[in-house]
Amino acid sequence: MGGIVYILAQKAHSEATAPFPLPSCSISTLALSIPVPIAKMLANTTMLRIGVLLVAPIQLLDVAPIDLFAMTTVEYFKSCNRPQELIDIAIPNENLSITYIAASGANTSSPTSASLDLGVDAGLNDPAVAPGQLDMLIIPGPPPALVPAEEELQFVRDHVNAGVELLTVCSGMYVAAHAGVLDGKKATGTAPAAELAKKFPGVKWEDKRYVNDGKIWTSGKFEPGVKFWTATKVGGSPYH
Repeated sequence: MGGIVYILAQKAHSEATAPFPLPSCSISTLALSIPVPIAKMLANTTMLRIGVLLVAPIQLLDVAPIDLFAMTTVEYFKSCNRPQELIDIAIPNENLSITYIAASGANTSSPTSASLDLGVDAGLNDPAVAPGQLDMLIIPGPPPALVPAEEELQFVRDHVNAGVELLTVCSGMYVAAHAGVLDGKKATGTAPAAELAKKFPGVKWEDKRYVNDGKIWTSGKFEPGVKFWTATKVGGSPYH
């Protein structure tokens, strides 16, 4: 997470002042690099409903950036025995909902590249994750050569059409590209722009670490994914 400081500084500009004290557990780098004004913005989060679409088998590493949301909650800060000053500006637990979605349906598991299965909370047709019920749809990366099932692609289209904020990590951009929701948009991916343009000519590919176009965010690899996740939390997203 070393690049978090850089993105936060860019987004916060003159508001980036004193950082918090260094915590004792895995939140350390994140908490140290979040200036007080930014953390206050996170504390004002309205109810944020995040859906994570698992197009199996996903790369386990690509799920890690999602944890940046959970790691800034009151519950997690308390578990790290942080000072009350820090806990007071953490995200209230009840303001954050993360639902894992897969075609296999609720109460199943979804395989990953590391032979670790992830629990699935909802299927594609579950009313709880219907278009309009999510604020963000996050797509971790499946194998680049995988072509998602039509029902998975339609799920993405329906949510984008409903105005969800779409965020892809690493090869998750292939799912969005196959769905056609990147057509006419600026985006980046895991391969050179010239190569991606041959496969998806309707997309305005750029050779960048992450790209934002409207409500669609794409990142090239896992590490930039961590950075751009932080950028969406600090600026660009209404949920901060």
